[in-house]
This record gives sequence, structure tokens and C-alpha cells, in this order.
Amino acid sequence: MQYFPHYPLSNQALERGLITPVDLTHEVLAERVMKNMVFITKISRNRKDQLEAAVYLLPWHSTVLRCAP
Repeated sequence: MQYFPHYPLSNQALERGLITPVDLTHEVLAERVMKNMVFITKISRNRKDQLEAAVYLLPWHSTVLRCAP
């Protein structure tokens, strides 16, 4: 998820301490959106990380979701 400046969800995350004001600068935003828009799976025992990896990998390894030539 990417937080953008002045959005209600970003403001809530900022108030709750989930992100810092630095995370909402244009420099950080440009770095994350333009250069790092690649999902990198994590090897973890954390269930959330495992779910994200499974959802990401599903279309790459599923014959059901592939279009027939």
C-alpha cells in the first residue's frame, strides 16, 4: 500500500503513528511509485506475509487463470 499526502487514510495512519511525515514527502513517494513498484515476496512465518505471497504468486502458477492460446 502506498500512502499519498493529504488523503484521509494517510492522515489517519500518520495520526496513529503507522507512518511518519517523511513517508509522505514527494521524494519518498517518487522513489516508491516510480522505481520500486515491484512486489518482493518475503520468506516468513507471519500469516499475513504468507497470504500476500500466495495472492501474488497465484496468477503465475495457476493453469486455471491462464488464457488458452
